Amino acid sequence: MGNIQKLRRKYEEDKSRFIYLNDMILAEKDQGEYMAIGALLWLRRGLELFYVFFTLVVQQTEAGNASEDLRPLLQQAYQETLEKYHGWMSKQLFKLVCQMSPCRKDFMLALALGQEGRESSVISHISSFVVDLRHNTGAVYKLYEDNGIDLEAKS
Repeated sequence: MGNIQKLRRKYEEDKSRFIYLNDMILAEKDQGEYMAIGALLWLRRGLELFYVFFTLVVQQTEAGNASEDLRPLLQQAYQETLEKYHGWMSKQLFKLVCQMSPCRKDFMLALALGQEGRESSVISHISSFVVDLRHNTGAVYKLYEDNGIDLEAKS
């Protein structure tokens, strides 16, 4: 939420100038600022974590070896996306969050809005969702790459 609020604040500075996220990012790059650039970068990284996690859930299901324990998938997604940008304290907090992750059955039930027996439908929707999510995160990545903005910044 913090990153979305930062982007919203930047947008509120000049709504007519910042119609698109790209407008904000390019204006900040030209001005040597970093609030929206950093916020969108971290938002993309967070969405990447969800992309990897959901992709792993789908792959596990399609392979026929779906486990009730989602923690390994969440940990793998974290290791592939956010871990290298986090300090020791953030890594410890993430470990705690992993311990509180729901089991697969409860997760699927929540995504099915409480309707039992909908796992195949949920997996189908997740499969579609990750395609769109990859497209959107890829667009942000390309914007930064095309404009020489550091994609590996830690702050």
